[in-house]
Amino acid sequence: MKTIPYWIETAGSFPDRSGKPLTEDTDLVVVGAGLTGLSTALHSARKGARVTLVEKGQIGSGASARNGGMANLGFTVGVGQAIRRYGLERAREIYNSYGVPREKLALVDCGSIYDVATPKQNASKPPTVWQSFDIDFYPPKFDGAKKVAPARMTVVHNGVKIHDNQEIKVDNTTAGLGGDPNTPGPILLQG
Repeated sequence: MKTIPYWIETAGSFPDRSGKPLTEDTDLVVVGAGLTGLSTALHSARKGARVTLVEKGQIGSGASARNGGMANLGFTVGVGQAIRRYGLERAREIYNSYGVPREKLALVDCGSIYDVATPKQNASKPPTVWQSFDIDFYPPKFDGAKKVAPARMTVVHNGVKIHDNQEIKVDNTTAGLGGDPNTPGPILLQG
């Protein structure tokens, strides 16, 4: 049995950059260079963002090298725990937005913005099929300490626009880290 993923085995060695200071000339810091982090960094850079990618271990390792990278829908328990807690049928419903009619989409379905909006349509693919998101996020605008315009975002899920310049009137969503929206900080995404 092969124990080293092909992309790690064939990538060659990477330069040691540990202990080097991070540049302050960046628009986005991506923490974790697994498949999701690498994809986020690549697509952001292609859209013109100055991206800094940091990884504690080896690029492409960790969960990306083991099928441990799971996308969830804002649910904070794993599939096994959901099955034990809610039963197999309900757990399937929670972790699968594929085929849910638009009128039945809820704030927990794939593509929803926590506490803000359900997707305009369901673009989810069946389970086990790779999902893609393209997200343009515009932070809130401030005049000193006063917020003068809310954050906005446009989301394209699997090639379908599911949010178009959606206003985000809450300062922090349920799953966010909290804090002052006038202070730069991370954007947390869950697929």
